[in-house]
Amino acid sequence: MLSQVEVLVAGLGMRINSSPIGFCTVSLVTTPDGQKVLVDTGAHPTRETLLAALRSKGLRPRDVDTVVLTHLHFDHCENVALFASSRVIVHETEIAEAREHPDRDPYLADFWQPLLDACSPSVMSGRTLSLGEGLDVVHLPGHRHGQLVVRALTADGVVVCSSDAAKNGRELIVGHPVLSDPRMLKQAKESVAWLLATADVIIPGHDRPIHVVDGRPYWDQNQDVMTSWY
Repeated sequence: MLSQVEVLVAGLGMRINSSPIGFCTVSLVTTPDGQKVLVDTGAHPTRETLLAALRSKGLRPRDVDTVVLTHLHFDHCENVALFASSRVIVHETEIAEAREHPDRDPYLADFWQPLLDACSPSVMSGRTLSLGEGLDVVHLPGHRHGQLVVRALTADGVVVCSSDAAKNGRELIVGHPVLSDPRMLKQAKESVAWLLATADVIIPGHDRPIHVVDGRPYWDQNQDVMTSWY
C-alpha cells in the first residue's frame, strides 16, 4: 500500500544583504485510503499559491485531514489557521521551547500561540507517530529541538519531507542544518545521517526534491555549486 507525495508550494531560500529569507516547501501526502496529509502550511505571502494548488486538485482546506507543522518558524506555520478543521500535529518539545525561550530564535512566529489556539493541535510526544500504513511522522531534532519530518512509502521508494532538518542540498553535503541552538549540533548531524540512510528521495524545506544514491545526495549539476549556497 503506497502513498503519493506532491509538492504544492516549491521551497526557496536565499540571502539578501546577509539576511536569510525564504518560503518553505508545502507538500501533500495522499494515503492509500485517500487521507490528505499536509506537511507545513507556508508563510502568508504563499497563501494564495497554496490555495490555488489545492483547488487544482479539487480540494479545499477543510478537505485536508491532517497538517504536520514540522516546527514553529513563521515561514512554516503562518497559514495554519486555514486548516482549523484539520488535525494539526506539533511536537511537544517544539511547543515547550517556543514557550520557554521565545527570544532565542528570531524566526519563531511571534504569534505562534494564537495560531495553535485556533486549530487545537494534537501534541506529539516520542520519536515516531504513525499516520497509517507506510506513513509516519519522525522527530529529528537539530534545526529546532522539536523538528519533525514526514516519511512515506511511495512508488518512488521512501520519500522524506525533511523540512529544515535539511532545508537544502548544501546542508545534506555538509552534514548538518543551520541551528537555532548551537548545542544541538550532535543531534543535527545524527538527523541528517538518518535522512541519508533512510530516504530514496528527500524533499527539503527550501529546495527541490533530491534523490539519494548510495547514501549521498545526487544532482546532475556539479556538487561544488551546491556547497556555495547559503
